[in-house]
Formats: sequence, structure tokens, C-alpha cells
Amino acid sequence: MAERQPGKNRDGKDRKGRLSGQGGERRSFSRPGGESRTRSERAAGEGRGHGQRAKGPSSGAAPGSRIKDHRPAGGASFDGRPSRFGKGKEERGRGEGSRFGGAKRGFSRGGDKRDDKRGFGDRDGRAGDRRSSQGADRREGSKGGFKGRPDRGSKGSDRASRPAGASSNRPDRARSFDGGSKPRRFGGAKGKAAPKDHVRKAFVPRNKKAFNERQIARLVDDTAGIYRGELDPKLGQRTKIAPGRNTREKLEELREVEREKRAEEKKGGAPNTNEDGTVRFYKNAASPARLAALQVTRIVRMREAYAQEVIETVVDSSDMSEADRAFATLLSLGVVSTYGVLDEVINRALDRPADAFSDVRDALRISTYELIFLGKQPHAAIDQGVELVRAISPSAHGLGNAILHRIERMRGEFPFGDPNTDLDALARVYAFPKWMTRRLVEDMGAKDAATFLRVSNDPAPLFIAVNALKATDGEVIEAFAAHDAVLTPALANGVAVAGCFHVSNPRVLAEASIARLFEDGKILVSDASAQLIASRVLGDEKPASVLEVGAGRGTKTILIQSDAQRRFGSQVDLTSVDLHEFKMDLLRDRARAYGAELSDALVGNATRLETVLGDRAFETVLVDAPCSGLGTLRRHPEIRWRINKENIDAVGDISFAMLCSAAEHVKEGGRLVFSTCTVTYDENTGMVKRFLESPAGSRFALAPIDGAPCISTKLDEGSPDAHFAACFVRKG
Repeated sequence: MAERQPGKNRDGKDRKGRLSGQGGERRSFSRPGGESRTRSERAAGEGRGHGQRAKGPSSGAAPGSRIKDHRPAGGASFDGRPSRFGKGKEERGRGEGSRFGGAKRGFSRGGDKRDDKRGFGDRDGRAGDRRSSQGADRREGSKGGFKGRPDRGSKGSDRASRPAGASSNRPDRARSFDGGSKPRRFGGAKGKAAPKDHVRKAFVPRNKKAFNERQIARLVDDTAGIYRGELDPKLGQRTKIAPGRNTREKLEELREVEREKRAEEKKGGAPNTNEDGTVRFYKNAASPARLAALQVTRIVRMREAYAQEVIETVVDSSDMSEADRAFATLLSLGVVSTYGVLDEVINRALDRPADAFSDVRDALRISTYELIFLGKQPHAAIDQGVELVRAISPSAHGLGNAILHRIERMRGEFPFGDPNTDLDALARVYAFPKWMTRRLVEDMGAKDAATFLRVSNDPAPLFIAVNALKATDGEVIEAFAAHDAVLTPALANGVAVAGCFHVSNPRVLAEASIARLFEDGKILVSDASAQLIASRVLGDEKPASVLEVGAGRGTKTILIQSDAQRRFGSQVDLTSVDLHEFKMDLLRDRARAYGAELSDALVGNATRLETVLGDRAFETVLVDAPCSGLGTLRRHPEIRWRINKENIDAVGDISFAMLCSAAEHVKEGGRLVFSTCTVTYDENTGMVKRFLESPAGSRFALAPIDGAPCISTKLDEGSPDAHFAACFVRKG
């Protein structure tokens, strides 16, 4: 075998910097349709030669090449062993090796440390370099691998001279494209670092917008979640700056909803919804009561409806047994009452709260309520919870199972604090928003606030009002007694209310004869506190004219006329005003059914009554003001999770505007009655103070009601709802 020498660098030294002898005959590349030339000949023709080289066996390297080929002809190694580069040139079949038909090029790294299983293949699994014909070789540096690109070095790069398709056989694990901690190497002796101007610098953002999601996550932590704009200095402020516009926060919320919908549709778990809002469940083994509760809570969430009204449609009209209907009602009211706390517990059991979509959460809330607030046995609650998830989204039943087991393990820690010293823990115990709990403690005191929080979760008592326009108290009492139902005269704020009775057994209302009383307009359901306020509107003498502002569905309209009939023997001249046309239509229908007379029913803005009434004035004006409704939480438990501090402040401003506008239409010596169904200071006592200190209220004086400055019913066990009323008299 002819003696070979390693190829030379341009300075006549080998790659370790030692002077070497002259090589032998050079390898040549065969070009289709043309003569073969050595690299030195081609380099000399292009003006890149480095002098005459001695003749001898080929080293397989061009004069300026950084890559050396030490293979002898025939694929054998220097010591006669088979080449570790595979088949020799003579043994290669058609299509193997370089695309020019020559032997497959390559080089070894670190002597015999490379075996025949190391190398590169293209994306189709074939041997050869993955780069295109314009790809660049990378010089070997230290044992760590290939650190640089020769095309960024001197002009003597052999990037263009290397034939396309020739394999570099460089180890894949040594590739560096991301500007890692190790510097790239481009030239020079082994172990010598590349010049500083060739080291790829780390990414340095020019401004805050240059931080994309991946780079933010990398800066924070390798396990950090997706960047959602937490570093945005205007986060949460754009909506305040530009209300009503599609700010970044609003658009992100819309995108999140769309992503949720698409993900659910992709899973094939989106439930089929009927026109009435109910769901066609997938195959499951959940109990009928729990499925009915799932229907109710889902409709309440999607339509922001009142749970009691949905229960009447879904549960009361179903063919379930009486026990199942009662259990479905308990679950439905319980879930909507504890909505926010249930979501907090579910979020604690999730690695990412966004993993549980809205429909899945509807199912999880029911079982979480059973585990946390009802204390059900874990095996029953979890098993039924998984079936509820399967009914709404079959692909998520495994996730539901994992979440419910985590909740079961953490329920011993609930409410995650001491309720006696921690207001947040107190709020979780009674299922109230934290901000609302703090506000109630400030307005009512700690003791009364704790009682209010506790009683607000009790079932609401049932009270009825006998319509004196069509029936007598004795007639109604006998109708209930026929079904062994006892009617007890009701007290509100310690005062008896004429025609108001407490019903001990609410199920009696389903009896046909009792239902007929409602159809004939002889009785109606109304809280005792509301009946008390309606009976105090007219005063001791019959007024010549009455204006009702904020009439709504007309419950107080009927109560006022019934009280007038009961006390004065005839109805009063009554005009009703409301903002919504559909409510006035309902009021007219109900007034007709109950025999209540209406002088006029007007639609208009109650904060600008002059546009509706002109200069008309009335002896008695009732302002049934809009409010937060916290006094009726037993009947509408979902209210607590739908309002916030801003809502209370905004509705207070509307109430004040209505009160000031109504004051302009009260005759001298006339009465102005203001009423709410809430318990906050700003909406009740604070509103009275605010009105009396205003220019509109300077012409009025506060008049006592039942010997007290105002009516303020407190919530207690078995008591009526919490209402408020104050009476003003216009000075002469």
C-alpha cells in the first residue's frame, strides 16, 4: 500500500500545526460529461492555488481544505482493517455515495472513537448530507464537537468547492445553532476559540414588545407557563382608559372563549343543546336528580337566569319522584349559591385552571358541592361526578376523576384558614365573595354580618298575600285547610301585616284547588317585608293620586290597590312608570288578572321623569329603586356572584338620580317613599342622608314610619327578607 500523508493546510502544515511531507496522488471527482480535475488544479485555475505540491498518493484533500480524507483506495484503513466508513468505492452500488458517483466522503473524529453506526442521513432516511448543494462544512474543534461554520471565516473556505451530497459525518449532538454557552469555533488549531466577532451573541430585545411568549417563559423559568402579557405596564387599564372599545384584555377574553370552543369541538365532546337550553346527554350512569341539577345550573350559567325560575321549568315539571325532585332542587340552589367557592376549590385541584372547560366545570361543581358542603361519602360523590362529566363530555371523564380525588383529599383543609380570625376563610364557609364579606362586616358589624351570611344560605320561607280585590282571608284559609296546610299570620319587623300569611308546607301550592286560587287572582306569592312596605305607602288617609316609579312586574302595584281596598273600600288613582316595555306589558296583564286598576302605565327613563310626566304632580310617590338585591339572597342566591363593588356604586347613583327626579313631582305636603331590598349602607341609610343633603332633598323632611325613622328588616332564621324603606314629606 502506498504511503499516505495527511493533507496540508495553506501554510504547509497539517491540522495539528506540524510540518508534514508531501502527499501522493490526488483524489479526483468525476463530473458527468466532463474531465476529472483535482482540487488543486481547479483552485489554481481560479487563482487560489498555493504553489506546486509534490506528487504522491492522494490524501483526498484540497490544498486549502480543512477537512482531511485519510482513507486509502478500496475502502481499507491504513492498517489493512476494513474501513469504518462502510463499503469501498469499488463495492458501492448505483446511487450510493456522493451524487457525483464518487466514494462517500467523510472524516473521523478523535481517531477510532467513531464507529460505523455514527453518521448522518437525509430526511428520507437515505445516507448522505442533509444540507443542500450550497451547504457548508463545519470544522472540528475540541472533543465537544463542531462549533462553527467555515463560511463565516476567511475567504479560503471550501464551502463552494465541496461536492453536494458528500457526507460530513459530524455528530448531531454537537450541532450548535442557538448561541449556547460554548463559543463557536471557526479556524486555527484545535482548541483555539474563534474570534469574538464570530461568536453569536445572545438575544437582546430592543423593547418590551420583542419579548415573545417563548422568550419570556425562558427568562422566568424552564417550567413557566405561556406568557399572557403579565409584564404589560398597561395590563388591566385599557378598559378603564377606553371603555366600550375592543381593548387587548377584551380581545384576549374573546380569543380564550374561541379556543375553548374549538378545543371542545376537536375532542368531539361538545354537548348537543336543545332550543330550550337543555342538553342531550351522552351515555352515562348518573342519577336523574343529578342530571336535572346539571341541566339547571348549566342554563343558569349560560343565560344568567334565576335558578328558581329554571327549577320550575326543568325540575318541577319532570316525571321524577318527589324525593328526586327535592334532591335536584337542593343541588341546584346549593351550586348556584356556592358558585365562586366551588370554582376556587376546583382551581386548587388543577395544575392549570384552563384545563377544565365550562361544561366540564358544570358537572364538577355538583360533586364538589356534595363533597365540601353536604359531606357526602367520597365514593358515591366521586363516582357520580365522573358519570356527570361523562354525560357532558365523554373524553374528559378521566380528568374529572383525577380532579375529584384531589378535592376529596383537600376537603379536610377547607376553608383553608380560621373563620374566627380570617375573613377570607369566613367568606368560604358561607360561600360569599371575599369583597362582599368585608363590606358587610363594615356596614353591619361582625355579629350581624355573620348572622346574615349564615341565614342567607337557608331555604326561604313561603309567604302569600290575599288579594282583597277578589277574595277574603277566611276563604283562602279554608282552601288551604282542606289540604292540611296551616296558614299563620305573618310578622315583619315585629309588625303584623294584614292579609299576609306564612305557608308551612310549600308543596301544597301544587294542589289543583290551590293552583286555581292563583289563576283566579285571589292570592299571590310575596315576601312579608315587601307586603309591609306596600301597606305603608298610602299613609293614614287615602291619597288622591299615586305614582309608582320602577313598577317592574307589578307586584307592589297589586299590593297597593289591595291595601287601598282593604283600608278605604276602593282603589286609588295609580300611575305606573318603568323603563322596559316588556315589563309594562306584563304589569298590565297581571293587573287585569288581579283586578287592579291602572290610571296609566308609562314607559320612560325614571331619572328624567319630566320627559314622561311633564309637570304632573302626585300626592304620594313610591320610588322602588334598583339595588344590589342582597336582602333576597335566599330566593335568588346567584346574585352574590354576579355583582361587584362597581355595580353597587353604579346602581346607587341611579337610585339617587331617580329619587331626585321623583322629588320634582311630589305636591306640597305630599309623601315620597323610597324602598330597596338590600342591606348595604350606601344603598339604604347612606342614600337617605345623601338625598337630604342634596338640593332636591332640601325641601323634604324625614317622616317616621311605625314610630321609627325607617323600616329596616333584619335577616334571621325563619324571618322575611331584608328590606328597607324611608318616607319623606315635602315641606309647604
